[in-house]
Amino acid sequence: MRLLLTVAATTSMALALRLLLLGAQSLWVDEAVTFVSSSGSLHDVIARTAANSNIPPLYYLVVHGFLHIGRSEFILRLPSVMFAVASIPLLHDVTRRWIGKTEAAYAAAFLALSPFHVWYSQDARPYSMLLFLALASLYLLEKLRSEPTRFRVILFAVTTASVFLCQTVGLAFIGFLFTYALLSDPVHRTVWMKRFAIVALFAVPGVVSLIGLPPRASAPERVFSLQDLAYTAYAFSAGYSLGPSTTELHQPDAAEFVRRALPWIVPVALLFGGLVVCGIARLAREHRAALLALSLWAVSALGFAAIGALATEHPYNVRYAILAFPPFIVVLSAGVTSFRVSVRRIAAAVVAVVFVTALSNYYRNERYFKEDHRDAVEHIRMHAEPGDMVLVTVPYVSSVFSYYDVGLPTLVYPLHPTPGVDSDSLDELLERLAVSGDRMWIYESRTFGRAPGADLIPALSARFRVDMSYEGPGVKVALVFPEEHPPTTLE
Repeated sequence: MRLLLTVAATTSMALALRLLLLGAQSLWVDEAVTFVSSSGSLHDVIARTAANSNIPPLYYLVVHGFLHIGRSEFILRLPSVMFAVASIPLLHDVTRRWIGKTEAAYAAAFLALSPFHVWYSQDARPYSMLLFLALASLYLLEKLRSEPTRFRVILFAVTTASVFLCQTVGLAFIGFLFTYALLSDPVHRTVWMKRFAIVALFAVPGVVSLIGLPPRASAPERVFSLQDLAYTAYAFSAGYSLGPSTTELHQPDAAEFVRRALPWIVPVALLFGGLVVCGIARLAREHRAALLALSLWAVSALGFAAIGALATEHPYNVRYAILAFPPFIVVLSAGVTSFRVSVRRIAAAVVAVVFVTALSNYYRNERYFKEDHRDAVEHIRMHAEPGDMVLVTVPYVSSVFSYYDVGLPTLVYPLHPTPGVDSDSLDELLERLAVSGDRMWIYESRTFGRAPGADLIPALSARFRVDMSYEGPGVKVALVFPEEHPPTTLE
């Protein structure tokens, strides 16, 4: 009963944190892609006719069902909350089986309070669901080892295949599960091979989907470095709201933002790095089988993301390595519990302080907010005049207008074809403005690095009057007045 109450209390805390201000922030670009991909008919969602978001459609089918309830930001993010909260008892069970009850309690509490997990719990993207399915698959595998039944075999196969059907990076986790099953239960290797053959059959629809609509390149070059792994470890520790923001890390002077944040970065890195080392050392002494399993789990996820970045035109991103996060939490809990009780409580309290500080920033500090397309679009709608146009500086950002209706003709810069949206070159744009005399709203977001749109406002300023009209988290809006247009004042 005490164990049940502990898990229930931890899960309730997780639910409260994930429902808190769930619909307060605007959808960012990828969440708008979720809305587009989940809308329309069931056939549209399965066939991915609206957008190719590079993943199978399982997650979008789930969101599609929720869109019958409503289409608010809260409703779109609600599935992620549900999957995240359900992950808490699953991680507790796996940790308890592999290591012990005390470590399981800490692991569940750390996952519930983790700013990294809260971020993805409130994100209308498939990563919360991916973590849940991975943990559910591992839970069912352990159940099969102790109490095999035909129903559990089918449930295990469907759940495990769904890891891939949710996100293609799930392939790495399925590979880990297969290896773990063979190593941990060598007597029944043939049985496990048959079970994973069933998994492969259930995964066929995802393979067909990706062959029919192959993933698009999302980067001009193949990029990966050891710095990416270091940042992944830091994000696992403190989320995205302690130290440099994700937007700042994409700026040309990112190193300066990192330098300013060193008073936070260094202590956090030493704290969590030290606890992880202690956890590894303790597991090596007392739970070698668990350490091997956790290592295979983490390395498979990190390796798949790294190899994908090097072998394809899809850049490394922490979210693609998210399946390495549960092993991190388990090892962290093993590190905390490696100390005597008095020191253990201090260590856990310090970890909690880091988590709570990062969560406070996440909920309250605009520096760490998601891109505020909602307010930017509302600003344009309030001040637009007949004949105005909107120019989006990065093509895929135009997807936000499928959710937040700007109510004006929209152009996309530069010449990248976007379904349903016109495109213009800079010369054509300048000529159009000069001839038409119409005002144009420049909608700038995600102009990272050398994106062509980053130079658009300076280029227009050389010929026309350009007023910075709005600036919010991740979004800037400028209003371009042709030379012959009389000046106006925005309130």
